[in-house]
Amino acid sequence: MKKFITILAVLLISFAAIGQTQFRRTYDTAISSTTGETNSNNVFLFNYGGTTDLKVYLSSNEIVMYEQLSDFEDGETKSGYKYIIAEYADKETGYKMHVQIFSDRADAVRLLLDDGESIECTNK
Repeated sequence: MKKFITILAVLLISFAAIGQTQFRRTYDTAISSTTGETNSNNVFLFNYGGTTDLKVYLSSNEIVMYEQLSDFEDGETKSGYKYIIAEYADKETGYKMHVQIFSDRADAVRLLLDDGESIECTNK
């Protein structure tokens, strides 16, 4: 019976991972709460490789992989913009941040860093 339950659990986890649909968002501007606005070319691949991972291609030609740590929660800004938010961690350094994906503004994603800084990636 334990073997059956173990196999069933592995199958359920596998199906959950396969069910993730990868999608891409590209942004040409980054607005930091500390340094202001800069031109950029950042590409975000959500659900990378059929997992819940986030792969980010930065303007600096650096590639960063993030692991999703929490389920997405629904939210709304004071201005009325709807979003979903989840916590992620850099797979290499362990640095944690929250990622807001706006549902009614496909042109923006906001990164809320643990040190209080926020970075909004958008298209001008």
